[in-house]
Amino acid sequence: MNELNVLKAIEKMAKAEQLDVSLFESSEKIPYDVLTVFLGADAKSRPFVLNITAQKQVLDPKKDSGIFRIPFQVKLPFKIADFSFSQTSNLVSLLNHFLDLPGLEVNEVENEVSYRYVLLVDKDGMNESLIIGIIGMIKFIIDMHASAIESVATGEITYDELLEKALKI
Repeated sequence: MNELNVLKAIEKMAKAEQLDVSLFESSEKIPYDVLTVFLGADAKSRPFVLNITAQKQVLDPKKDSGIFRIPFQVKLPFKIADFSFSQTSNLVSLLNHFLDLPGLEVNEVENEVSYRYVLLVDKDGMNESLIIGIIGMIKFIIDMHASAIESVATGEITYDELLEKALKI
């Protein structure tokens, strides 16, 4: 099994659940195979797109480990304002503390927030319920938290104000 076949297997699982998926094979423009899953859009109609890739793990150059590293990643569709960077980082850290699959990240170079989860699988151990469950959990996390993160990231509300609102609920 190779990386493309791993993604094709995930694509088949996702299509069986009627998820909106597209598989892009590596080319001159795309350096590696990537499976995209459309997770929906936010209130401003900006799409949330989950990118899934696969990399074979080489543990011993003399034999095939059969293990693949599968990163799942979504970039949120907004930039962090310079003045709210530390507050956004604090919120992301707090949210990760409470998530079952913590994976929210702040990219200091690009002023972006993303969600990334990495799964290691054996070529024979691709569990459909696990893969679909991870995709569903990522969609849930993005749906639940992207708006609050954007509010802090853009300076619409401060981290402290958001916490006060949450405590009143």
